[in-house]
Amino acid sequence: MLEIKPNAKELLLEKKIINELKAKINQAIKKLKIKGSVIVAGSIARNTHLRNDKDIDFFIQLPVNLTRKQFEINGMKIAKLALTGIKWQTAYSEHPYLKAIYKDFEIELVPCYKISNTKNLKSAVDRTPFHLKYLQDKLTEKQKDEVRLLKQFLKEQDLYGADLKFQGFSGYLTELMSLKYKSIENLFKESQSWIKPLLIDLAKHYSKNEIEKLVAKFNAKFIVIDPVDKNRNVASALSEEQLARFQQAGKMFLEKPELKFFRKSMQEKMKVSEIKKEFSKKNFIALELTWPTEHLPDIVFGQLKRLERKIKNQLNVHEFKIKQSGVWSNEKIALIVFNLEKSKLPLMKIHCGPHKSDEVNVNAFLKKHNCQAFKVNKEGKIHIQIQRKFETAHQLFHEILDNQEMEFSLLNMKKALIANESSLLELAEKEFEFHLFLTRMLKENQFKEF
Repeated sequence: MLEIKPNAKELLLEKKIINELKAKINQAIKKLKIKGSVIVAGSIARNTHLRNDKDIDFFIQLPVNLTRKQFEINGMKIAKLALTGIKWQTAYSEHPYLKAIYKDFEIELVPCYKISNTKNLKSAVDRTPFHLKYLQDKLTEKQKDEVRLLKQFLKEQDLYGADLKFQGFSGYLTELMSLKYKSIENLFKESQSWIKPLLIDLAKHYSKNEIEKLVAKFNAKFIVIDPVDKNRNVASALSEEQLARFQQAGKMFLEKPELKFFRKSMQEKMKVSEIKKEFSKKNFIALELTWPTEHLPDIVFGQLKRLERKIKNQLNVHEFKIKQSGVWSNEKIALIVFNLEKSKLPLMKIHCGPHKSDEVNVNAFLKKHNCQAFKVNKEGKIHIQIQRKFETAHQLFHEILDNQEMEFSLLNMKKALIANESSLLELAEKEFEFHLFLTRMLKENQFKEF
């Protein structure tokens, strides 16, 4: 049985916590004599949250006539005073806000401007009260349960969360998808026939013939227009890979609807012996890093993703073809894992030069490479054989580790290790989540590109 709806006891506790913290924030506003107010937003406020979800977002609304500096100073003053005696951490999006744990609830105190409509946005989070109002007006009780079902599915497939760790569906995007498609079954069915570029525009801000303009505007092929702000793509954080994984998971569910799609613990993992067998046919290599606990996860994942892109670029430059890559972490260690077509290349490679008729540049090319012998290809260009800088992916990884310390200072590159297949197997035996991560990499070998 799938019990994902908060029970009466949970709802009562949530209400108690919300009232306590709203009182603390209002007291801080009064004590500091700053004009402001507080609202609760997010899934708890919209009643679309899951059982055991303990995230509450408080938005401190401040007057629009404040300068940006005054806004940030006043917002943080209120938040810090409200959390007196509670350990908090400063986080950053467009501007700073506070995160804390209060009686086992993860809370965020976020300053925003109290604007009259979204045409007058002064910060990105100013939209949030309008999101709340829109969904409160539109979602029926039945649809709220469908949101919960979709959220549970996405969470258990590691597709939920617009942060850099998941690059998946945000809570708001999940709610809009439920609003449009009514049920998760209908959403899964429709997703199988999505054709790029795709525009979802619930508030009908644009006509269908404007889609190419929107693709250029948002630099995206999957566009979900924010009903309260036509200049925002709600799906901007959703990566192409995660979208493709969503379509694949939906297809598998339609073929065989089972509870395991909503319970990660029930999902089938490959046996470690099977993973070892697959490894023998493939070319896996990974970078293992110590997790820097002093930094916020989203900042660390930002650097991990950037390092992944850097390594992918270097692998491509040096002709190591990548089949797959991914980042995994348990916030103790982090791994950037690559599945390569080949991990070792021939020592010599063909290097093309200018057209044979370009005598000056041909001579310069041959002199540069200290070479006399050459061949001519079908296009008439000369080519020679030169020695590769890196014969193996391991050599390239060592070079990257030796030269990226400054650019990726958070990640402590000096202590990074190149993980071999045996260490990956050992970790899979100890860590359920990593075991599942490897299973997905090996089973979800190819996604259709959206």
